[in-house]
Amino acid sequence: MKAFILQAHLLDVCGDMPAVAKLTRMKGPVAKKPCRRCNIIGIRVPGSRSTAHYCPLHRSNHPDSRLAGSIAVYAANSLPTRTHDSTVEQARAVDAAPSNAESLQLATEYGINGESSLCRLSSFKHPASDPHDLMHLVWENLIKNLVAMWQGSWKSLDHSAYAISQREWEKIGKLVGSSRKLIPGCFGAALPDFVARPSEMTAEKWSFFTLFIAPIVLHDAFPHRRYYDHFMRLVPILHLLISFEITTEQIGEVERGLRQWVEDYER
Repeated sequence: MKAFILQAHLLDVCGDMPAVAKLTRMKGPVAKKPCRRCNIIGIRVPGSRSTAHYCPLHRSNHPDSRLAGSIAVYAANSLPTRTHDSTVEQARAVDAAPSNAESLQLATEYGINGESSLCRLSSFKHPASDPHDLMHLVWENLIKNLVAMWQGSWKSLDHSAYAISQREWEKIGKLVGSSRKLIPGCFGAALPDFVARPSEMTAEKWSFFTLFIAPIVLHDAFPHRRYYDHFMRLVPILHLLISFEITTEQIGEVERGLRQWVEDYER
């Protein structure tokens, strides 16, 4: 056997948002600048003691929108994106700050805690090398939050316009639980009565529920049809995202579809 030198190049880093934030030394979720791909500025809930920040595109009714230099509306198709060079420059500025107080101030302003060790690798380019993964972003986040909103249990919001009644949810849960006897195992893991036993739902099960079961059991369940129609515009986009093959034209279709879906969600 002949020895040889193996060269390995790190191309991607994947994980949930808090984990990747630690790896890349970004501030991460709920920070003032929480996104590792763009420079959108988060805002707090007015009158709330929570320090968490949220990033709606439209914030013209928020008190902070009246402050000098603030942005009232972000365009979904032209968010202020981060680049590898600007991220590294800002991270080094945080590390080189003359005092701890100034370092913390810059970290809050930039959304960066300092330079990541990953930046020493020539193959690592932020943010291309640390993309958001579909499992955590959609199945473990977006869909679970949507269901919580439709159940009227997501944070302290007024859900009366779109919340599905508890009696209807119990009916839906029983229908979903009973479907395990009728669906071949090759389609995926059997679904439980997720209303009665929500802890049994995994990312795989949320995926199967969203793509194949929810379009049926949620039909006529909402107080107003527009909420079901809005959800159904998301389903074909998610089908494309998990396809084994996707064309350049379909990538554009996904981008346009998601932008429109988010804008309609905020209305």
